[in-house]
Amino acid sequence: MKFSFGPLFTALLLSLAVSSGAAGAELIDRIVVVVNDDLILESEVALEMAAYMEADPRAVPQGEGREQALAELRGIVVEGLIGRQLSDQAVARLGIVVEESEVDGQLAETARMNNMTVDQLVQELARQGIPVAEFRNDMRDQIKQYRLFQAEIGTKIDIGEELLRQRYNERYANVAQDPEYHLRMIALVIPPGATAAERAEAMAKAEGLREEIKAGRPFEEVAIEHSEDAGSAAKGGEFGKVRPRALIPEFREAVEELPLNDVSEIVVQNDRLFMFQVYRITNAAVKSYDEMVDILFEELYREEEERQIELWIEREKARAHIEYLH
Repeated sequence: MKFSFGPLFTALLLSLAVSSGAAGAELIDRIVVVVNDDLILESEVALEMAAYMEADPRAVPQGEGREQALAELRGIVVEGLIGRQLSDQAVARLGIVVEESEVDGQLAETARMNNMTVDQLVQELARQGIPVAEFRNDMRDQIKQYRLFQAEIGTKIDIGEELLRQRYNERYANVAQDPEYHLRMIALVIPPGATAAERAEAMAKAEGLREEIKAGRPFEEVAIEHSEDAGSAAKGGEFGKVRPRALIPEFREAVEELPLNDVSEIVVQNDRLFMFQVYRITNAAVKSYDEMVDILFEELYREEEERQIELWIEREKARAHIEYLH
């Protein structure tokens, strides 16, 4: 079983309850917030703040403004712990239970996603000083929280085609153009040592085929029937996509100003006669919508998931008895 969580969701899940101080230090705890029948203690707030600052030392700068930054971080931590308490209470209220086999499965999936075996993951946890039992408990909590929010907000998330298209257009609205031409090609061979008459005959054939295309005959059909390029003829002359600057000058000149789906002038190159058709122009700096749609869906889903979680927490806060003591 594989789970994906947004940043807010992850922050909620990783707020582990702590009731004791650092080894060798005596800490007299005090209650910071009462959340219904549960308590948030000063030790929890302190250790959570320490974890934030260890993960991002810039979160609380040294010198001027440090006290204000600490106060702001404390507020964020306290509200996060309240959200965690409320979600834990909802898990208990709904009777959400996770079996050991499910934790085993998620542990195996976590190892796989990190290109490890389970034994290697356990060794890495030991190297980082993380007890396996604690890691499993956190994983169990993640599964519970995932199920809670799927039950509470899952049906409220609807990412439709219109939103996906809008995000795609926003993403690439200001991307610089790097034109990439999608080309078809017809090639006719002038036999080695051909006489002037034979060369003229080959040119006349090419001009005749070009006129047929200009008159409306599909380029692909002519390519399949007459092109002598072994690699592209059977595919309707499909040449592929290429940036104009990558073409030799003669080919580039033939296609750069060519209208879409028209046929180029005949290009003579190394005893061959070439004609091209540009059937599409894309921006090489931009991935297509089809290439991006799954990524955009995941992005929009996470954003909406985080928004819905925030709304859920605010609703739970409004219903709960929350008393701030420090």
